[in-house]
Amino acid sequence: MRPLKLTMSAFSCYADKQTIDFEALGTEGLYLIAGDTGSGKTTIFDALTFALYGSTSYGVPHIQYNKRVKIRWFFCAGGDARWRATYRLLLPALYPYFSIIS
Repeated sequence: MRPLKLTMSAFSCYADKQTIDFEALGTEGLYLIAGDTGSGKTTIFDALTFALYGSTSYGVPHIQYNKRVKIRWFFCAGGDARWRATYRLLLPALYPYFSIIS
């Protein structure tokens, strides 16, 4: 599985929409996520996990209920097939969906 793009909004410390374009980082397949303590590095991995499984290693993360929570992760798996995993907060529950996009 190779990450392509991650977009998250109202998720943990990312209140506004944030996008990480992994494709812009090159094709080497090895990325360094670095930053100060509390800058949101772990939240990036939590968002990837949450998009696929609906939880993180410590359960459901802090989400901001006054905003629409959305995590969208585009990735390649099984050759060149591109997939999209999305989690949206639609009160009272979270609804996942997956789709092939190419």
